[in-house]
Amino acid sequence: MQKWIVLALPLASLSVKAQTNEAQYKQKIIDSIILARVSEIAKAYPMLRQISVSNDLVLKRRSSTDFNKEKVFSSKLLTNRTRANINLPVFAKNRNVFNVSLNYSYQFQQYGNVEPVNTQGTAAEGDKELSTNTYGFGLSYVRNDSLFHLPVVYSLTVAGVTATSGAIQKMSYMANVMFNLKRTPVTSLSLGAIIIIDPSLTMPFIPVLSYYRRLQSSQLELLIDMPQRAILRKQFNKKSWITLGTEVANSVSFLDLGRYSLPTTTNYSTFELKNGLNFEYEIAPKVVAGIGGGIFTTVSSRMFKATGRSNEYFIRDRTKPAPYLNISISFLPFMRSLIR
Repeated sequence: MQKWIVLALPLASLSVKAQTNEAQYKQKIIDSIILARVSEIAKAYPMLRQISVSNDLVLKRRSSTDFNKEKVFSSKLLTNRTRANINLPVFAKNRNVFNVSLNYSYQFQQYGNVEPVNTQGTAAEGDKELSTNTYGFGLSYVRNDSLFHLPVVYSLTVAGVTATSGAIQKMSYMANVMFNLKRTPVTSLSLGAIIIIDPSLTMPFIPVLSYYRRLQSSQLELLIDMPQRAILRKQFNKKSWITLGTEVANSVSFLDLGRYSLPTTTNYSTFELKNGLNFEYEIAPKVVAGIGGGIFTTVSSRMFKATGRSNEYFIRDRTKPAPYLNISISFLPFMRSLIR
């Protein structure tokens, strides 16, 4: 009897180990399938990509600058902006995901043919240049659940931005809820809202709409994610696609204007619309390169005290639309913790 027990114990151990290995193997297959699906979704929704670097070059356009609501000079403005973003899931379990994001923005602006406005008729001055570096971070919690028999996504985000290494110059807090009202193979509709606690905002509540529709007759996809974008998308094959439409862009940077008897920490914020065409191609597994262009429209460009509201600005730029060129490279989701 003892002999059979001695022989049975290793066999039982091998059986348990084999079952464990088989379960792990099946889970890896499931994870791989889901990750592949998430990567396909990220091709249409760049916000899901885990790493991205892009550059916008906005050609010269006529701009006028107001100080305390009085025009002080006009110029031809050239803008070159580079952004880098990293968004990584650090922990995921069941329906809960914690993400960490890091971002960096470099902006160079050249004010050419500067013409001051005064009673002396001063001649045009030389070019003026302004360059800024801005660093940001974010911590977010996302939960997928159901409420009122509807799928719902909750998220909480804490974000900070700064131009120095010594302190965080601006903090903001955001809560978001999205209800999926309809989902079919060709249509999806979600409604929700965002509440933002940010000292510079005049409207802390923003309604959100996400609508997807595949147009069977033309094989086009309509994607409306308000207030972020409204585009048409055409996928040629698994590696290439093109989009046409309007996307919202913005920038935040900080300036020290103390030598001009202005706030030493000045918030320089812009709100823009990019109307154009963008082509993307998967040049390697999980690596997407893009090139695009169109018309760049600056809706708002203001400077105000970092602790103040955007409508309390003391400097405002009014800028004409101009052509822009964008190039980018990004990485589709590659971390399995994203789907856990």
